[in-house]
Amino acid sequence: MKPEHPPLLRDLAAIFILEQYWERLLPLVQQENKLGTTLECHDQLAKRFPQEMLDLYLPQLEAYGLATSNRSEYTDLVRTMKQVIKTIPEGRDDVLAVARRPAMLEELGKLV
Repeated sequence: MKPEHPPLLRDLAAIFILEQYWERLLPLVQQENKLGTTLECHDQLAKRFPQEMLDLYLPQLEAYGLATSNRSEYTDLVRTMKQVIKTIPEGRDDVLAVARRPAMLEELGKLV
């Protein structure tokens, strides 16, 4: 299975975190634009760049929710949404709005 991001990205991210180059790490995460990568760098970036991280998370959470097909994945999605809300409380309404979108509600309804 191909890794979610190339090894160079992982290596650079590790260096940027070690050196606390947050302004360099953020564009790397934005370029990758994958939920897994965003989550891996959440602790380092969310408090420093809340709006930029929220801008990444919202479409990523929606895409993940629409691609989710079982209860454990939805549990993971809810856990991630709670983490984002806890760390970026000003994004609470936006995150909840993603969960309330008709397509997301339709997918959640399939589980019931």
